[in-house]
Amino acid sequence: MNGLRLLCAAVMVMLVAGQNRDPGDRPDDRPRRVLAARSQPADLDLPDLGPLDADGPRPRRPPVAGDGGDGGPGPRGPQGPPGWRGGPGGPDRGIDGPLRGPGGMGRGPDGMGPDDRGAMIRPEEIAELLAFTEEHFPDVHDELVRRRQEGPRSLRQAVQRLGPSMKRLMLLMRENPREAEHVIRMQKLEMQLHRKRGRYQWARTDEERAAIREEMQRLLEQRFDLRIERLKVEIADLRQRLDEQTKRLEEQGQHKQQIIEDELARLFDPPRPRERGLWMRPEPPPDSQPAGDQVKDPPANP
Repeated sequence: MNGLRLLCAAVMVMLVAGQNRDPGDRPDDRPRRVLAARSQPADLDLPDLGPLDADGPRPRRPPVAGDGGDGGPGPRGPQGPPGWRGGPGGPDRGIDGPLRGPGGMGRGPDGMGPDDRGAMIRPEEIAELLAFTEEHFPDVHDELVRRRQEGPRSLRQAVQRLGPSMKRLMLLMRENPREAEHVIRMQKLEMQLHRKRGRYQWARTDEERAAIREEMQRLLEQRFDLRIERLKVEIADLRQRLDEQTKRLEEQGQHKQQIIEDELARLFDPPRPRERGLWMRPEPPPDSQPAGDQVKDPPANP
């Protein structure tokens, strides 16, 4: 009996010791922990490269299969594949970039998610797009030519970003050339400011930053003057419309009786062919019966 008690006590001691022991110290568990640690990605402290600029150096990173830079699926990195200028802070995107998002020459109006709006431009319109950008946006034209040399896929991606906005601008040029010219001038200033801002962040000396700052101030003055010019034009248009409506109001007040007589006479004119319809037929008198209807005699009293 005492031997059985001693055996049970020894088993309990072994169980308690096993519970208090660190699982990581088990010999059979160490290989598994080593493999798990090696499979975890290391945390890299990447430096903030800042916005890229066409005139400054563009940092490169080696392409990774499946990250979207080699055409494969997968999310893009913060700066995109090598040479990609459309990522956050890139010179072709952002508030003022030529490939900007909401409301600009890129994705829009919400600027969210992938889109295939480049399909709105037919292949035969590519030549017109190239001619338009060559005249008004030489930098954009050079980018489109470079994309076309790279291949159809690269050109299609550029057209998806630029095509819809450029197409609207070309339509505006045909309908309202003065307004289109203003939009083009404003867009050029925005693009220059965006590039200057990128160069300012890449400048190495205080002298370079001071010179770029002066250039940006000059561009901001031009943009301010352009806004004032547009406001003056809008005020002139509103004043012209107000004068026209005021003159029309005075003329109608002077010819009130004549206008009423003319409108009354038109009410008695026979309707035109396209106005012949049930809703244009005059209402019959209350006592009359419609043509073709017969009045039935009331039933005789039994």
